[in-house]
Amino acid sequence: MDCEDVRLHLHDDQRGHLGPELHRELRTHLEGCPACAHEEAAEHMLTEVLERRLPQHPASLALKRRLLAQWPAAPVESRPWWMGVIWWEWFVSGGGPNDNTYSPRDKPAEKFLTAWYHRG
Repeated sequence: MDCEDVRLHLHDDQRGHLGPELHRELRTHLEGCPACAHEEAAEHMLTEVLERRLPQHPASLALKRRLLAQWPAAPVESRPWWMGVIWWEWFVSGGGPNDNTYSPRDKPAEKFLTAWYHRG
């Protein structure tokens, strides 16, 4: 782990959001790098001042509404939910290797599908 990686992960480490291996790598780097150790101390102090010592005020309803109005709308799925589904004609067509419909009947896929749906 290099200095750039450490600086990217300092805030997550303070909040306990790193996995054990990444946390261990970060700590090992901090023990041997005075510049990154200084960055960690500064990050810790800034977090202490901004998040713990300053008074906390909830956002007003007006602010929440303004933010909501500016929030980008979720993309609308333009395709129906069933697009891309292959509709099998199990009992309609004759099946077999020369049958070019979507039926798996009398084709190698039939064994697989039968086993899959009858597993238990």
